[in-house]
Amino acid sequence: MPEQALSFEFRERMLGPVAKGITDPRAGAARGREAGTVLRLDLQVRVPDLEAFFRDPKHTAQLAGSVSCAGLARAARIETGTLEVYVPAARQQAKLMRYTAAFRADAGEPYLVRGTKVLHTPFPSLREQVTLYTLIHEGVLGGPLWGAGILSFRLRDLPGFLLSMRAPGGNRLKALLRFLLFAQRELAQAAELDLAGDEDGLLGAAGEGRAR
Repeated sequence: MPEQALSFEFRERMLGPVAKGITDPRAGAARGREAGTVLRLDLQVRVPDLEAFFRDPKHTAQLAGSVSCAGLARAARIETGTLEVYVPAARQQAKLMRYTAAFRADAGEPYLVRGTKVLHTPFPSLREQVTLYTLIHEGVLGGPLWGAGILSFRLRDLPGFLLSMRAPGGNRLKALLRFLLFAQRELAQAAELDLAGDEDGLLGAAGEGRAR
């Protein structure tokens, strides 16, 4: 009998200011702070097969959870979503974490959140690891922009984040060690390939080169 695939999952929450009608995340964050408009992502990340995840050049995981944004959606269920982990972007000397989440607004129209963390490797700063440059598209990726902003993972949520790490039906400690060693290795190595593309324009919005 073949060995059962080792799965891994965790929960993550990110939130921050966004603004409607803005196409640049930095400008959207500034306008959103003034208006008090916050986008919140309550995410469930699932890797059904860790070994397959490690082999995948873009290290793609499943994304579920909910999206909340004043004037748009209140705890809207993510209908489809992915998280790409440490996608190499050699031109930016970085690796990317890209979040894509499709949902429906309270009025029923489809929207899509696209967020990117730009981690300049080797050894990105802590700030880079918790900062998500975010666009909200109407419809699908590449559709008209509803707005933009910058979300953050709050360090006070770190204990809950770590405790949420599980390996359903498998060895939690083994899965956790495998994932942490993978993360440590990826962040210590410079990007040699360029698999990122920039179809959503977020790399330019996040800035190029090493930011400290």
